[in-house]
Amino acid sequence: MHKFLAFLAVVAVFPFSATAQEMPKHVQENLEKIVGTWQMKTEKDQDVSTAEVVIEWAVKGVALRFNWQGTDLHTKESGLSTGILGWDPVKKVVLEYEIGTQGYTSQGTHHSFRENSWTSPIRGTNADEQGNIVWFEHHRTIEIKSPDEWTVTGTGIMDGKPQSKMVSTFTRKK
Repeated sequence: MHKFLAFLAVVAVFPFSATAQEMPKHVQENLEKIVGTWQMKTEKDQDVSTAEVVIEWAVKGVALRFNWQGTDLHTKESGLSTGILGWDPVKKVVLEYEIGTQGYTSQGTHHSFRENSWTSPIRGTNADEQGNIVWFEHHRTIEIKSPDEWTVTGTGIMDGKPQSKMVSTFTRKK
C-alpha cells in the first residue's frame, strides 16, 4: 500500500504527457495554405489527369490527412487514395504516407521550408501504362502561387527509367 501511495505522489508531482509535438510555426503556416478542397490537374508530356483532393487537419498543428479521387495519369483508370502528413520531431521533417487503389503506395518527406515553397522527395509503387506495379522515386517541389493555387513539380524514375517532368496544379474549389 505504501508503494502505491508513493507512486501516486510521484504522478502528482511529475505529470505525464502523451501529446504529439507540434510542427514549427513556419511549417504549420506553409501547410495551412494547402488545407481545403482542390481540383488537381496533372500534366506530363501529352498526358493529362484530373482529380479532386481534400486536405484537412487531422490534429491541428500536428498532422494533415488527405483524400484523392480521380483519374490515374498512367493507367487512365479511376482511382482513389488517402494519406497523412505528420511532424517527426527527431528528424525535424514532415513525413508523408499514402496508399491507394491500383497498387499505389508512397512515403515521402517534406523539408527545406521557405515562405511559400518546400521540397519533398517521395518513393513508392504505382501502376505503369500497362497496369504493372513498379517502383518509383521522384523529387518534388511544392510552390504556393496564391491562396487559391499551388503546384507540385516533380522529376524522377519509374521502373528504373528516367521520367519527364510532371506538374500538378491545384486550384481551390469554391
